[in-house]
Amino acid sequence: MTRATRPAFSFLSLVALTISCADPGTSVADREVPVPKELPMEFEAIVSDPMSTSLMQIAAEPSLSAGVVYLSLRPQTIPSGRTLHVRNLGTGAERAASLLDGGLDPIAVSASVGDTLSLVATDSVGATKATTLIVTSRRPPRVVRTIPQRRKVDVPVNARITIVFSEPIAPAALTADAIRLQHGDTLVAGDLQLQPDQLTVAFTPSADLALSTEYQLFITQLIVDSQGEALDSAMTVEFRTIDPPAPPPGSLLISTVTAGTDRDPDGYFVGPNDYTLAPKRMGLNASLSISLPAGRYDIWLADVDANCSVGNDLVTVSVQPGELASIVFSVSCTSRSEQAADAQGGVFEAVRWEFFRDSAFADRYTDLVEDGVAGTLMLRSAGEGTYRWQWRTTYRWWGPDVPELKGGIATLESTTLMASWNRSLTAFECDLGDCGGPLHGPYAHVPSPEMGKYAAVRNGDQLTISGPTDCFFTEIEYGLYGCRPAWTRLTLRRVR
Repeated sequence: MTRATRPAFSFLSLVALTISCADPGTSVADREVPVPKELPMEFEAIVSDPMSTSLMQIAAEPSLSAGVVYLSLRPQTIPSGRTLHVRNLGTGAERAASLLDGGLDPIAVSASVGDTLSLVATDSVGATKATTLIVTSRRPPRVVRTIPQRRKVDVPVNARITIVFSEPIAPAALTADAIRLQHGDTLVAGDLQLQPDQLTVAFTPSADLALSTEYQLFITQLIVDSQGEALDSAMTVEFRTIDPPAPPPGSLLISTVTAGTDRDPDGYFVGPNDYTLAPKRMGLNASLSISLPAGRYDIWLADVDANCSVGNDLVTVSVQPGELASIVFSVSCTSRSEQAADAQGGVFEAVRWEFFRDSAFADRYTDLVEDGVAGTLMLRSAGEGTYRWQWRTTYRWWGPDVPELKGGIATLESTTLMASWNRSLTAFECDLGDCGGPLHGPYAHVPSPEMGKYAAVRNGDQLTISGPTDCFFTEIEYGLYGCRPAWTRLTLRRVR
């Protein structure tokens, strides 16, 4: 093919044009010939040095001249780009190409040294970005993109590694030292191949890569182009292979069996101790099937009435993938009228729940009972001097079906009941900001198992529990909430 030529001018026409435009007194020899300049770049493009056109390239793109450069864009150069239009301002040769992932794999464009290329990229809404490039005689090859890309995760273990260069590379340069894949210091064996266009290198590992493993792809400056010019800089591409698939969940069947009289018709709450699932309400004689990831769980039963006892309210169970495990909670209840009198045991309802600045109980922050909190404490004997206790808090805005439950063991020391937290069971859930009340209003009390001992003193039918709390969430300044240490005093009245 012949290269397109610029319009011809005769010598006399050129002299006449020069004389007519010259300033008076300025000779032709004194005037400078303007040199084309690159416009400010709106995006970065990669252009190779000029090279001769192969017969294969001419057959694929008949508009190419005898000399070409390769033009490419790295991924996300034009994030929402769709097309790129290239025009050689000197020859008028044009070429258009579609963008992929905001980039462009190398395309051949007719050009020679000194030619100016105009690039206009158009995005999905029709907006354009433009830049110009001047073709120079020497430009080193560069890496346009890799598959997988840098810091890619969840790469398939059977992935083929691909490297796209900005211009054809020399086949002799493709050695095991020039491009290698490693896991730490371990070299990954595989087949390294240069594609026919000499722009793309593919590496196929001999075996599947390991799961959940970090790999490093090293591309060194041993890679050179057809003129022997080395890669502009070495590159390391880190990626991580996909994690193994999660095992299928197992199923857990929870059953309750309740015998005796004066049974609480509300039933119970059950749930896993690590809160994999939110606690669920169960009937007195009922079954509940839940799906759980494989593992060991401590399943608890709570909200057992004071006149009832359960053989074991915390059961450890192993759930296997795809299998069914089962547990049974057996509850026995006696008539309340037949219950033995107990100076410390019984059911108590909250009268006040106050928070103070210090242990003197003089400067009160608030009383949660006044603000809509109802609480019930149940104490039942669990042996000489030992009591099993359960504190149930409800919020009047939501009713009794959204309680906060806590349980523990209390020991009797003279007239003082020392209650130590041994686990916290909560069934209360509320998205922050979507509901009001003590947990999400101007203050909240956040108990924890590390709070230490609470002293509980009984005076007739009144029970007073006091002690420190590690976090009392309250408004410190207007609109600013924070957690501060406080002292709490809970006053209860015996109801049975």
